[in-house]
Order: sequence, then structure tokens, then C-alpha cells
Amino acid sequence: CVEPSRDMLDTASDYMAERGFSNTVKLVEGFVEDTTLITSLGQFDLVYSTLSMHHWGNPIFGLKNLMKALKPDGLMVIYDLRAPHEGRRSKVNDIRVILAAAGIDNYMVKNGLIFRTVKIAKPGVPLS
Repeated sequence: CVEPSRDMLDTASDYMAERGFSNTVKLVEGFVEDTTLITSLGQFDLVYSTLSMHHWGNPIFGLKNLMKALKPDGLMVIYDLRAPHEGRRSKVNDIRVILAAAGIDNYMVKNGLIFRTVKIAKPGVPLS
């Protein structure tokens, strides 16, 4: 779990400890835009982001980093607000433009009234 907020990491740590998962989930303070950090964590079968992308300083760069952390047959799922723009400093308001700018072309977007789910995989990997 990569999380920039120490308070959220402390809450997550308590939650994991109460459920016996302290040694199962690694909690790391940092940002998805930190290439050194993301690379140091290795590769994953699943990358999941919940209600955080709208806080990323640079969602295009963050997505590029997360794609590097995804195993060749892995899946990324981003669940977030259908915000008027993606990223706190971004002027881009279309998730498809952000995905294209990050070099991502294998994705599926499901929009709800307030939230959006984006499934992402490397080329040739099924999304269903």
C-alpha cells in the first residue's frame, strides 16, 4: 500500500493488526509519482487504487509508474470520483486523454453517477 498520508498509514496499520494481516500487507509512505519508490516495490498481479487519483499531482506520470509495477498479465483497477478534472494540478478533464497520454490503450471505463471504475491491463491481456 503506497499512501502519502502518515495518518492514513497509521489507520491502515491498526486495521491490519486487528485482523491479523500485519505481516501480509506492506504499508509505504510515498506517492505514485515517485519512480524510485514504485520501482523498488517490485511487480504486482493487481494494482488497486481507491479514491486517490483525483489527488495525484501528475496522473499521467503516476499511471506510467503503476504500469511499470504491473506484471505482464496483471490488472490495474482505479476506482475514483468522476471529478471535473483528474489530478489536483491537471487541466485535463477526460480520463481517456489521460490514459492515452500515459501510453495506455487496453482499458475499460465504467462511469456511474458520482464514481468511475477504470480497468487497465497491458496489451493483449483480457479485461473481463
